Amino acid sequence: MALTKIKTGGIADNAITDAKVADNITAGAATTAATLATARNINGVSFNGSSAITVTAAAGTLTGNTLASGVTASSLTSVGTLTGLTVQGSNYTTASIQAGSTTHGAILNLGDSGDIDYGSITQFASSAGEGGRMRFIAGTTEVLNLYSNGSSTFAGNVTLSGSSTTRYLFLNSGGNGGVWQEGNYELRFGTNDTERMKIEGDGTVVMNGALQPAGNVTIASNLTVNGTGSDVITGDYLYLDAHNNTAAKNLVFRQLDDTWLGQIEFHPTNKGWITTRVNQPLAFGVNNSEKVIIDTEGNVGIGSGSNTNARIVRGFSNNKGLVIETQQPAVSFVDTANTNNYMHIAYDNGTVHHYNDANGDMIFSTNSANKFIVQGDQDVITCIRSYVVGTSRPSQSLRFQGHHAGFGDGVRTFSQIKSIKANTVGGSVAGMLTFYTNDTSNNLTERLKIDNEGGLTSNTNNNDWIYHGTNLHGSAPYGIRLSWSNASPDSSSYEWLYFVDSSAERFRVSSDGDIVADGQAINSDENLKENIVDATDKLADVMKLKVRNFDWKEEYHPNKVGEKKIGFIAQEVEKIFPSLVKEVDSPINSERKKGIKRKTIQDAFTPILVKAIQELSAKVTALENA
Repeated sequence: MALTKIKTGGIADNAITDAKVADNITAGAATTAATLATARNINGVSFNGSSAITVTAAAGTLTGNTLASGVTASSLTSVGTLTGLTVQGSNYTTASIQAGSTTHGAILNLGDSGDIDYGSITQFASSAGEGGRMRFIAGTTEVLNLYSNGSSTFAGNVTLSGSSTTRYLFLNSGGNGGVWQEGNYELRFGTNDTERMKIEGDGTVVMNGALQPAGNVTIASNLTVNGTGSDVITGDYLYLDAHNNTAAKNLVFRQLDDTWLGQIEFHPTNKGWITTRVNQPLAFGVNNSEKVIIDTEGNVGIGSGSNTNARIVRGFSNNKGLVIETQQPAVSFVDTANTNNYMHIAYDNGTVHHYNDANGDMIFSTNSANKFIVQGDQDVITCIRSYVVGTSRPSQSLRFQGHHAGFGDGVRTFSQIKSIKANTVGGSVAGMLTFYTNDTSNNLTERLKIDNEGGLTSNTNNNDWIYHGTNLHGSAPYGIRLSWSNASPDSSSYEWLYFVDSSAERFRVSSDGDIVADGQAINSDENLKENIVDATDKLADVMKLKVRNFDWKEEYHPNKVGEKKIGFIAQEVEKIFPSLVKEVDSPINSERKKGIKRKTIQDAFTPILVKAIQELSAKVTALENA
């Protein structure tokens, strides 16, 4: 290694040993020197002055193998290989190694295994040449430049080592760079004497502060957020802050080719949304299992994968409304205060079910008023209410409407059931029920009314029977029965049946059993009869009949006690005409309930008496002709 100048002010002990001086040191002509009494080694070569050596140093420079302590400027032009070099001094001006001039660059060249042991040196000085730059060259590659203005450039890596566990690296240059930590150690970053970020040995990044990048942040692995929570969020949280208070906050998921896959956005004054940016479904899960999925058409599936329990889709009519698609679809409403109280709306095999498992009502309302109520009371199935204020006779109606398909006449009311207060008396709860039907002229007309006392009134404009009743019992059918359970008027002042037309009364059955009519007719057509023969003589049988006077018993005719009546006794008629007497249930209620039977007489005496008169007339004629 060649040195152009050596400043000895910083060399320890002001001495260079012979082992550190090159073989070919030249310092003027040594041929005139006298032979040394004791030979000395110069750089390993014995020298006694008998032969010339070349030392390029002024006389008195060396003391033995060591440069004289007073040498400050020598004519030493080169030194061979030095195995060691020590420079001592109080500062870089008195202890320095100088190469070249003050105006041009110079080179300090180290071999392949050469090192500089700078000891306690705290400064490297470069000349003012080339802008005050110190260059470090490895082989032929410039790896480090230190400039007098404080800047530096690196062509390779910078390795920090030492026994201290805390190391600092200050980088002020632009361009790409990096910091590398060998081994399982932490790499820490701080400001204002406070740790702000730490990269642990496993790659975990721990931050003590906000992350506010001006551009995009790409994370190739997992991001774990730890925190202490706030007044809104308990536990750990991740802040996404926008650059101002009006901008949206977004979390974007994208591929390496910058294709956006999905986005989470919240806006301070607009809607927030979670969306995919590709034509793929969006799924939500619990316990790593899919529970809700939104497909590309906007339909919502509830369940897991192919086992989706239900699918909520847009309505089938112009994509309006809401449709639940599943097997036996149902919607449940549960009271969180009491989970035993819940209501279901379900569809099962063509049947719609409404369930209310609590002892409460099901209320249907319009215009903020209850209109239809299914009460939880076991004795009340439905309740239709009217809340119209200021009406003296409020009413509630149940209408039955339909649409005649294909005629385009819209929805029409076909019939109606109406409940109305029976009077205008305050506090009265009297009500009546009316039934309406629509006639062919589209007039909703009252047809049947049940008043507040239970009276039944019907109106018809039908060219047919007012009432049609059919008993379908195959063995013991009954017809119409009218009864008075709390009264026994037993007089002609009250009627069981009463028929009257627009002119006059035509038929009446009084409460005492009397029948008032203009006449009667019985079926007697020959075409209805067979085995027609003359009747046997009846005069003798008629003469046996006993015509009696009697009074009805009080329990049968309470209002006719003491009234003298005339007629037959069924038991006596039965002995003569047994076919005319029938046994039936007792007409007295108390006896009928006990199963007691009483006898009746069929009214067939008109033909019997005619036959008897004919016999008597024949006898009169025979006597007259005798």
